[in-house]
Amino acid sequence: MLLVRQATKVAITCRSRLPCTTFLRAMTPLGSIRLNSYEPLPDKLPHGAILRYPAKDRAHLIRPENQIEREPGITVAIVGASGNTGRQIAMSMIARKRGRAGISNDMTVQFVGNREDHSIGTLIGLCSELRDAFDEFCPHLEVVGDIEAAQADIIVFAAGASMSHKYKTFPEVARANVDIFNDNATALLAKNSNAIVVIVSNPAEFAVECFVGAGFHADRVLGFGAHLDTLRFRRELASELGVSRLHVSGFVLGKHGLDMVPCWSTVALAPHCPSSAKEKLNKMKAEGLSRMPRDTKELRRKAQKIRVLAEDNEAMAAAAYINRQTADDRASLRRYLSFFSGPTYPRVGVGEKCAQVVLDILEGRERLMAAQVHSTCSGGSFLDITDQAIGAPVMLSCRGVRFQPVELTSEEQNAVLASANEAKTLSRAVNAIQQMRKMRKTKAS
Repeated sequence: MLLVRQATKVAITCRSRLPCTTFLRAMTPLGSIRLNSYEPLPDKLPHGAILRYPAKDRAHLIRPENQIEREPGITVAIVGASGNTGRQIAMSMIARKRGRAGISNDMTVQFVGNREDHSIGTLIGLCSELRDAFDEFCPHLEVVGDIEAAQADIIVFAAGASMSHKYKTFPEVARANVDIFNDNATALLAKNSNAIVVIVSNPAEFAVECFVGAGFHADRVLGFGAHLDTLRFRRELASELGVSRLHVSGFVLGKHGLDMVPCWSTVALAPHCPSSAKEKLNKMKAEGLSRMPRDTKELRRKAQKIRVLAEDNEAMAAAAYINRQTADDRASLRRYLSFFSGPTYPRVGVGEKCAQVVLDILEGRERLMAAQVHSTCSGGSFLDITDQAIGAPVMLSCRGVRFQPVELTSEEQNAVLASANEAKTLSRAVNAIQQMRKMRKTKAS
């Protein structure tokens, strides 16, 4: 006897009373092979197959011809899960699930790797570790070795190169990732056209443009860079004011990285914060606005100095140099100490905050945040920017993202527009590189 499942699309009501669309599968029991017998796993993962670790069962294989019979519940796929960032996102998301009552017990986390190097082996080991750590509340886990087999309601894209000793600048990262973004976006579209895509890889703007260009809806693709920049800026402000980051609001907009724009006019403290902190913040805001637009050439010089110190095993000197900078510059520069000091470090901050965003989507919570989104996103426009992706204020929900209005000073607006121009210049350069590579392949064939 077999289990035949028919996929039915239904609207459910999330905790915030907002309509949230997902896929629930109705099951018609025709037998119980899995309950009464165990089919040994093959020595190799067949092409297109999925290795599934059910929450309360032994691992089994789902072959391509049986994948229409998907399990009930919501699936989150992490593309690039065998990498440092992807593994941290997986661990954080499952650990956070313990305290989130609104998350379905039928949640599946799909780890998408590739057949190069040790990717599949790393993912199999990751499943074992996660089951050991979180077995009491661990969701179903799946290992996918072929991108075209991935199928999910939410996709976290963490594949590709990142800033490291090998790739020391954003242009270098962009050149390494150009084909990865385009190839993966195209391969994922067929089975995931309605998915929400959260992009952690960089350059965030170019990645968003690749996914939207491949056919994903602009309302359901967002880059994570502006959110991280915003959180880092708030943290630096909070540490200088002696308050919790939770009590600081404000946005960082524009291109992710050193071209980001800290929007001082949007910064505010919670009403209960001490008056002394508010007075100090007012002074910091005035000084910050007077520095607009920021000298990005000088900022790059500082970033290079920090990188050299970190690579020379002078991490303490690098940290001391960072701490002598202003709060907005510290928010831009501190990551360089993490990128280049010692071996690859766990991306704890990225993992925790990405997991929080994903679980908020699953629970139907609305979140006002900064994110890289395409200019064709719904909700109007942002500073009349067109034909590109840029870090902008958005409202995120289980339906995707939409622009949110924000008041900026004229200096901040001009700085964001200049940052958008830098993002567009990088995208054009990377697209040119991609075209050259295609021409070389054509000539070689």
